[in-house]
Amino acid sequence: MNFFKLFLCAFLGLSSTLQAQGLLQRAQQGGEARFVEGMVRVGQLQAGLVTERSAVAAGQPIWVGLRLVHDPHWHTYWRNPGDSGLPTRIEWRLPQGWQVGEIQWPTPKRLPVGPLANFGYEGELLLAVELRPPAVLSGTEVTLQAHGHWLVCKDVCIPGDAQLALRLPIAPDAKTIRNGTDSQLFAAARQSWPKKDAARVVTAHVNEKTLSLFWPAGGTQESSGFFYPYLEGLILPAAAQSLSKTAQGWRLDVPLGESASSALAEIKKKKTVEGIWVVGDQSGLEWVAPLSAQPPPAIESVVNAGQTAAQAAPSVPSTPSRELLWSAIGAAILGGLMLNLMPCVFPVIGLKVLSFAESAHSTSVTVWRSLSFSLGVLLSFLALGGLLVALRSAGDVMGWGFQLQSPPVVLTLALLFVLIAINLFGVFEMGLLAVRAANAGFAERAASRSGAGGAFFSGVLAVVVASPCTAPFMGSAIGFTANAGIAETLTVFAALGVGMSLPYLILALSPGLLRALPRPGPWMVGFKQFMAFPMLAAAAWLFWVLATLQGADSVLPALLTAVALAGGLWIYGRFIQRGGIGAISILGLAVMLAVLGAAFVSVLRIQPPTSDQKSAQSAAPNQATVWQPWSAGLPERLAAEGSIVFVDFTASWCITCQANKVRVLQSELVTKAFTEKRVSTLRADWTRQDPVIAAELKRHGRNGVPLYLVYRPGDTKPRVLSEWLTEQEVLTALR
Repeated sequence: MNFFKLFLCAFLGLSSTLQAQGLLQRAQQGGEARFVEGMVRVGQLQAGLVTERSAVAAGQPIWVGLRLVHDPHWHTYWRNPGDSGLPTRIEWRLPQGWQVGEIQWPTPKRLPVGPLANFGYEGELLLAVELRPPAVLSGTEVTLQAHGHWLVCKDVCIPGDAQLALRLPIAPDAKTIRNGTDSQLFAAARQSWPKKDAARVVTAHVNEKTLSLFWPAGGTQESSGFFYPYLEGLILPAAAQSLSKTAQGWRLDVPLGESASSALAEIKKKKTVEGIWVVGDQSGLEWVAPLSAQPPPAIESVVNAGQTAAQAAPSVPSTPSRELLWSAIGAAILGGLMLNLMPCVFPVIGLKVLSFAESAHSTSVTVWRSLSFSLGVLLSFLALGGLLVALRSAGDVMGWGFQLQSPPVVLTLALLFVLIAINLFGVFEMGLLAVRAANAGFAERAASRSGAGGAFFSGVLAVVVASPCTAPFMGSAIGFTANAGIAETLTVFAALGVGMSLPYLILALSPGLLRALPRPGPWMVGFKQFMAFPMLAAAAWLFWVLATLQGADSVLPALLTAVALAGGLWIYGRFIQRGGIGAISILGLAVMLAVLGAAFVSVLRIQPPTSDQKSAQSAAPNQATVWQPWSAGLPERLAAEGSIVFVDFTASWCITCQANKVRVLQSELVTKAFTEKRVSTLRADWTRQDPVIAAELKRHGRNGVPLYLVYRPGDTKPRVLSEWLTEQEVLTALR
C-alpha cells in the first residue's frame, strides 16, 4: 500500500488547563483518560521520552524509548500495520557521534476493523531503542531529542506527532549510574519483545495463494496461534490461519494478500520469510524461515482452523434494526426508480421504448414483455447482491460497480454494445428487437417465447449497464448492505429491481397510456437504427474506461476486436444468414473470429499503468483545480492544520462521477470557490479495486462511488454530500 506519510505538527504544553480540557474531551468520548506525569497530551494519547538509566557514560549503551499511553479504545500500529494504518516512527536528533539502534517492537495484537484487521497496540506502549554514545563525552549533561510520528485510530484515524527531549547528566563511568525512575517500564517491555525460537527449525513455501510454514515435531506441542509477518501486504490480516499435523511435524497455512507481489519479490530476494509466531497472550517467537522449493508436507489432520478477524473480535449485535431496514428498502425503491433517468441506462431504455411501440396495441403482449423485462431486472439485481455477499464472505471488499473494475468484463460489455448496434443497423438479425412492421403476424410472434426471452435479456442488460451509475438515494441503500446480513442485503437489492422496473409495469397495466403511442409502422425502422448510436456511444465510453484500466496501449487492440467483430457479423448477416453458406464465407468468418480472439487476448495481456504513471496522467496542466491523491488520514491532518478539505471518491467507469465532474467540480463557480478559499482537493480513484478505498467508503456508510466529503478546519468527521451534486450544495458546504 502507498500512503503519504504526512503528519500533524502540534506542540502542546503540560499546563493543567489543557490537561483538564483533554480530560473533559475524553470523558465525552465515553472513556476516562489517565494522565501521566511528565507526558505530553497530543490528541487521543499521551507521549513522552523515557530512559532506563539515570545518567549516561561515554561509550556505554543506554536504552531510551518513546512511551505512548492511548486513550481507551484508541490504538497505534506495529511495524506491519495490517490492512491499513502506518507504523509509528521516531526521528532522533542526537549530538555528533551517537549511534541509534532499531526499534524493539513489542508483540502486537490483531485489531478487527469490520471485514479487515490491523496489527497494533492499545493501552500503554513503550518503543525502546538502544542508543550508543561516543567514546568521549564533553560537558556535564547531554540532551537527547526525538520527533515521534504516529497514526492513532478508533472510529477515525488521526495523524499525530510530538517533539520530545530528555536531559541526562554525564557520569564519569558506568559504575556510578543507577536505574532511572522508569526502569520498570523497560523491564516490562522486555517481557513483550519477541524472542528467538530455539525449539523449531521452520521452513517456508509459497504458492499462488498461500504461504505455508512447516517444522518438525518434537520439543513443542502446538494447539493454535497466529503468524505476524514483518513485510506489509504479504498476508491477509483478517483471514484465518490453519494449523495442521503432518507425518513430519506441523504445518501452518496462511492466505496471501491480494497485492502480495512486492512482498513476495522481497522474500524471494532475501530467500527467507521473517515474522513472529504468537500463541494466545504470550510474547511472540521470532521466526526466520528459509524458502524451500519442496512443497509442504501433506496434511494428516487439522489441529486448528483458526479464526477470522471478525470471529476473533468481541461479539456485537450486527443485525440492523427494522427501522433501518425499511428505510433502506424505501431508499432502494426510489433509487431504482431514478436509475431509469441516469445516462448510462438510456441506451437500453430506448430499446425498451421501441419494444413498447411494437406491441402498443396488443395489451397482452405488452404485459407479458413487461413482466419478462421486470423479471430480468429483479433476478439480475439479486444475482449482483448474492455475488457481493459471496465475495464479502470470502474476505474481499467489493462495492457497487465492482464488475467494471475488471478489464475482461469491460471489454466484453463494449463488444456487446457494438454487436447490438450492428444488429440495430440491420446488418444481421438475431431475433432480439427485430422490427418487421410490414408483416401482419408481428404481434403473434412478439408474444412468442423468443419475444419474452428478448425482454428478459433486455432487463439483464439494463442492470449490467446501470452499474456504473449511482442515482440519488442509492448510495445510502447500498451502503446499508455493507454491514447487513444475507437476507437484508438481498432484500435491498430486490427493492432496487422493483424500483427500476416499476415504470414499465405501470405503463403495461395502463392501456390508455399505451394507446397514446403511435401505431407500428415504417417509422420504427428509422427509430431502431437511430438507437444504435447511443449503443455505439456507450461502447466508446467503455473503451475509454478500458484505457484507464489497462493504459493507452490497450486502445488499438481493443478497437481491432471491435472491427473484427463487426466484420464477422457482416459476413454472417450478408452471406450465411441469407443462405449463402460457402467456403469463402466460412473462411472469412473464421479469420475474423481468429483476429477477434487474438486481439481480445492481447488487450488483457497488456500490463496496466503504474501508480506513478497514473499520477502523471491525472496531473493534467489544463485542469483549473489541482487534485492530490487521497490517502488514509490525510484529510483529517489537513483539516487539523486549518484547511477546508474536499474529497472526491470516484472511478473512471462511474458515469455519475464523470457527470458530476463536468457539471459541478469543473464549473467556474466551484473552481473559483476552491481557489479563493484555498480548499485542499483530494481524489480517491477506485477505478481499479483498492481495499483501502473500499474500507473508507464503508466507514462512511457507502458501498460504491461517488462519495463527496467536506472537512471544515479542525473536523475529524466530514459532511457527506449527495451523490448527484449541485453547485449550490458544494458552495454551501464550503461556506
